[in-house]
Amino acid sequence: MQPTTATYDYRFVRYFPRNRAAGDVSCLGPYQWLTTVRAPRMVGEAVSLWQAIAADGGTVGEAIAECEVKASLRGSTLISPDPNPLAGILLAVIARRARKLVPDTPQCALEWATYGTAAGQPRLGDILCTIGETGADVGLYIGEDAAVYHRLGAIAGDRIGVERIAKPRLYAVRRPLYEGTQYPANGIMLNVDGSRATAALEGG
Repeated sequence: MQPTTATYDYRFVRYFPRNRAAGDVSCLGPYQWLTTVRAPRMVGEAVSLWQAIAADGGTVGEAIAECEVKASLRGSTLISPDPNPLAGILLAVIARRARKLVPDTPQCALEWATYGTAAGQPRLGDILCTIGETGADVGLYIGEDAAVYHRLGAIAGDRIGVERIAKPRLYAVRRPLYEGTQYPANGIMLNVDGSRATAALEGG
């Protein structure tokens, strides 16, 4: 696949607002349970950004400072083989805020396919790289139902939220270096709407 210049305008102009009501989780819909579990810091940062953008009514591009995007890109350009490099850029911003290293060209989704360590059954906070008809994509695993993975990251409209990804599209599962050991050790079973199911997946 040949690299193409991004067609989106990524002039990120300001930081996320800090005036949202503390504890307001209504914007998360059925995924409100994410605020009640112990989660890796990357998940916490992603959820915080989701809440902040929803409270402000804006887009990702309107909410992150340009200097933070440039730092996340590590000097690389926005040229990417992927149709929407925002997914990788947003993940890089989240990783930096969680004090993690980022790939050399994080806007390329498949760069994340060699990040961290390889994993089998995804766990909360693992990175899911997928390939579909339009190209590669990337985000954070927060659970699954029988047919799809629920992945938190950039979604249509330059926003942050959850996408339901068909399991056959999975390309790689990568586990960042997480300091804590009390995070859920197994996959997380969800209902189709994203609410927490009672059963847990077996670890792997």
